[in-house]
Amino acid sequence: MIRCKDVSVTVGQAQLLSDVALSVGEGRWLGVIGPNGAGKSTLLRVLAGRQAHLGIVEIGGESVLSRRARSHLIAYLEQTPTVPEGMYVVDYVMLGRTPHLSRFGTERDIDHRVVSEVLERLDLTDMADRRLETLSGGERQRVLIGRALAQSTPIVLLDEPTTALDLGHQQEVLELLDELRRTRGLTLVSSMHDLTLAGQYPDTLVLIDKGEIIASGSASEVLTPELIVGHYKANVEVLDGVVRPIRPS
Repeated sequence: MIRCKDVSVTVGQAQLLSDVALSVGEGRWLGVIGPNGAGKSTLLRVLAGRQAHLGIVEIGGESVLSRRARSHLIAYLEQTPTVPEGMYVVDYVMLGRTPHLSRFGTERDIDHRVVSEVLERLDLTDMADRRLETLSGGERQRVLIGRALAQSTPIVLLDEPTTALDLGHQQEVLELLDELRRTRGLTLVSSMHDLTLAGQYPDTLVLIDKGEIIASGSASEVLTPELIVGHYKANVEVLDGVVRPIRPS
């Protein structure tokens, strides 16, 4: 579904990505990890068609997609999206259905069914008639994820989707994404801050630092103490996929 070759991004004098190459097959989950400022968000913006770049990016075998075609293939949850003031939860999630509406913007029964299902799956039904500004950070994050899922695209890009979620809702969201991947063939690319969660859910990880892919492969291949110490500057141990900080002696 997704292929990148020799992808580079330069903004001003800053090289944000350098010769990135990767591929993500249909129904797979790629986790993107790396320290702050490594280039994770830039990579997701490139895949979403939001960032100018050099090199080749193919989505579904196509390197040139119209904005409408892309909206039917890719849903993208950026790290800090702009949220219209005064909007209700149900209306914001319904925005995800925009690519599927008629030219007059008329909502159909299927649009309402999809939104209702998403609200239920994300434990948001009781909040449907609340304004977004009244929600906690975790509740708001689930609404943002809900809009992306309501778009019903085969590819979903998520920039740190579990930000602000408590432990229970982190697990609920990641389990839902994994279920959709397994049952509906959803292709996922997500940047992830929590290395232990990154080691448990995605099929494949890529570690990015200073705009370059340093390592890629399974969690056991990428989440090694040597790589984490070298690129996160943190002392850790890794036991059964759990990354645990170690205090200096």
